Amino acid sequence: MKWAYIDFDAALMTIPKEAMKMGKELKVPLADQALAILNEAHKDTGELEYVFMSTIGIGKNKPIGESATTNAIRRMIDPRTATNAIRRMIDPRTGKSFGTGFMTSHGFRHTASTILNELEYPADAIELQMAHVTQNVVRDTYNKAQLMPARTMMMREWAILIDGLINNN
Repeated sequence: MKWAYIDFDAALMTIPKEAMKMGKELKVPLADQALAILNEAHKDTGELEYVFMSTIGIGKNKPIGESATTNAIRRMIDPRTATNAIRRMIDPRTGKSFGTGFMTSHGFRHTASTILNELEYPADAIELQMAHVTQNVVRDTYNKAQLMPARTMMMREWAILIDGLINNN
C-alpha cells in the first residue's frame, strides 16, 4: 500500500488498475479505525512511498510482503514465544496448534468473506470489496456499479466487529 493511494479527507484508498492483479482500479472505503491506524503509521513512514515498510528494506524503500504477516502468525503459535492463550488454541481436527497450515495472511480474506456473507451483506458489495471480478462477462461489461454506500457501511460495521473481538465483546 502506497501513501499516494490514501485520501484521508475522503476516507478512501484508491489502488490504480496498474497495481491490481486483474487490471481494474479498486476503491476501498476506510473506516475510522483504519484511518486511525494509518494516521499512526504516517508518523513513521509518511515521508516514504509505502505505508508498511519492511524492517529489512527501510533504506531501500521496500514494503512488507504477504509472508510478513504469515510469519507473524507462525511466531504467535511457536511454543517458545506464544502466550498461554495462544498455546491453548488447538485445531480439534488435527490436535495441533493453529497457525500456518490453518491460517495464513491470505486466509484472512476467506474469513472476512465468510463472516460478511453470514451477516448477509450484499454479495455484490462483498465481491467488489474483495476486488473479485465476475465471471459473467456481459454483466461486467454493463454493470459499473461500485456500491460505495453499502461498502462504506459494511467496512464501518466490520471495523466495529473487529473492535468487539479485540475487546472480547
